[in-house]
Amino acid sequence: MSRVPAMKNFYIYAATCVFVDFIYQISFFVALLYMNEKRKAQRRYDWLFCFKQKSTSSDSTFDDEASGSDFDTTSTAFERKGYKLLRWYCNLLEHYAAIRAGIIVVFITFACVSVYGGSKLRVAFDITSLVPSKSYINSFVSALESYSEQDAYTCTAFFRDVDFSSQVVQSQMNAYIDELVDLPQITSYPPHFWLQDFQNFTHASKNASLSSSTTNSSFEEQLDMFLDNDYYNVLYSNLIVRDTSTNGGGAMTESAVILSLDNIDLKNVRDQVSFLSSQEEISRHFDKTLQSLGVKTKPDRMPFFTFSEDYFMWEFYAVAVEELLLSTIASVLAVAVITFLFIPRISVLCIVMLSVIMIYMDVLGLMYWAGFSINPVTLIAILMSIGLMVDYVLHVVMRCFEHHKQQPIMTTSQENDVPKVHVDMYDCLSTIGISVMIGGASTVLSTIPLAFSTSEIFFSIFVIFFGFVMFSLMHGLIFVPAILASFSFHNDDTKTASEDEDESAQEVVMEEEDSSIRKETTAVTIMLAALHEN
Repeated sequence: MSRVPAMKNFYIYAATCVFVDFIYQISFFVALLYMNEKRKAQRRYDWLFCFKQKSTSSDSTFDDEASGSDFDTTSTAFERKGYKLLRWYCNLLEHYAAIRAGIIVVFITFACVSVYGGSKLRVAFDITSLVPSKSYINSFVSALESYSEQDAYTCTAFFRDVDFSSQVVQSQMNAYIDELVDLPQITSYPPHFWLQDFQNFTHASKNASLSSSTTNSSFEEQLDMFLDNDYYNVLYSNLIVRDTSTNGGGAMTESAVILSLDNIDLKNVRDQVSFLSSQEEISRHFDKTLQSLGVKTKPDRMPFFTFSEDYFMWEFYAVAVEELLLSTIASVLAVAVITFLFIPRISVLCIVMLSVIMIYMDVLGLMYWAGFSINPVTLIAILMSIGLMVDYVLHVVMRCFEHHKQQPIMTTSQENDVPKVHVDMYDCLSTIGISVMIGGASTVLSTIPLAFSTSEIFFSIFVIFFGFVMFSLMHGLIFVPAILASFSFHNDDTKTASEDEDESAQEVVMEEEDSSIRKETTAVTIMLAALHEN
């Protein structure tokens, strides 16, 4: 759906990688997990699997504490501490309703503040952010800005595919330049415009003798005389293109004039985008005007237009916010569809969507507070990281609701200590919680080298990745458990005591009916056997 080819290619590449990764996870990775479970069962080291671990008293103590959970004696110290930390947090959520409410309020308040910061993000790109911080280029650019006047942008107005000898065309060319000069980004008329000088050359009173000789000359012959002048030849020989295949100088096919955009701030993106859209509107307007005047032009080619190398970046600025919003909406909708397919419950969908939106706002706020802006690099980093913000939240929620229909991992003594409404949350964090923590930690570690980069661009990528992972972990392990512990989302799956009694009574009646049927069937069978013997 993206209008930017680079972004579209990135999406195709990312989708291909994700699909290949999925195939590996359901095939190759499963085989590795099976081999790893065998290693753990044999108490072998993960990095030196040829050697077995020795049993310790701490292992047996931990086995008693984690009995019934998915932790075995080969669990690492990180997993054990993480398990104890999550168990402590579950107990905290269980006994203190104020803490649950406080966590929810803090997360929502922070998201609201981040919305304000995200709304202040600007679209900009500083070329010096690509080079190391100690590069001499930074010092040179800084000195250039401090001790010299700010250079203005320039653009070139082109004219093509028209009969330049036509007075109508020449009049429209002058009007086109006048329209561009009237834009607020241009404050002065171009000092050198070949058409103005050509008309002055052919009609100047001081060249009366030359004018009389050129009265009956064609436009091409007059142009030859104009360019024979050394002064005009130096100025316009590179701005006038003629068909050299014809006799003489040839008919003019294209021409150009250079405009100075002297009233555009080099760091004001809004001003740059405004000029880009304004000049395009003017060019399209004159295209329609020429057609209405009967001027022959080539289809699908604007006869008058402007161009600058800076337009490439300005075009990106013009669509950057739209691309970001479009990609975000598409990603959120995709997450909603996948979530509803795996857990078809409106309550689950609301929890996941709320967390995803809050995480996204948190990261945009972090970018604002870190002094970053929206540019090609940060936009791609955001789009790459969007998939990270749903993983941890969805894992926790899905495990919690799946566990509700399964046998709890808690022992009888543990269940007696925890209210029934929190049993699912307790067992969920005791199982998937450690896996989520390890997944988040490994993702952060993989991006740590970028934190030491001397280039601002690579450091911004690290901050965005780090923000997505950390906010996702905090929502998955802190915010979502507080939501699930505060509200009961299993009402439609659970049954009241009266419903259970009714079902038990119905089962007893059905068992009695089956027993009586079996007795009657047995009596009939015996009677038939006796008749058969007689």
